[in-house]
Amino acid sequence: MEYKIRFVPGNPKFDTLGVMKLSCDSSVDINSRIYGQAQLGRSEEFIFARVWSFETAPTAASRVGLTLQNGDSKIEMTACFDESSSLFINGSDCKNLLTAYLISGEDLQGEYWGAVMMLPASEFFAALKIDKASLPAVIAANVYRQSDTLSSACGEFTLLSDN
Repeated sequence: MEYKIRFVPGNPKFDTLGVMKLSCDSSVDINSRIYGQAQLGRSEEFIFARVWSFETAPTAASRVGLTLQNGDSKIEMTACFDESSSLFINGSDCKNLLTAYLISGEDLQGEYWGAVMMLPASEFFAALKIDKASLPAVIAANVYRQSDTLSSACGEFTLLSDN
């Protein structure tokens, strides 16, 4: 999957970002599949993501997350339905840098829960060894929702410049 991580000036906003669909492997029984969506963007201050899952009874272990990778450098963020979260940068626990909160509601597609996760942009660029002046840049990514089954969207995501 291809996705463009766009620059949004000011506070993180999702209304101008593209939406990616998270899908289950076709080997998962159709009645066990969970539909999910996600958005990623960046501002001057943050790299931010919103991942949500359409399900009515998530378990405490249900989680949403993303992995962003550039070569050997990797960022892993997760948020669980039990309100816990984690951030690992190149294998080191950096949870103190992560802002994460749960979201829930209902829309035309049904009931959902999910999370918004934000990482300081300076930490993102340093961790993945990306020079902002060299944007656009392509990174490997996986955005997912996981409990008993996995819904995900993985591929190359393009990090766009500020213009």
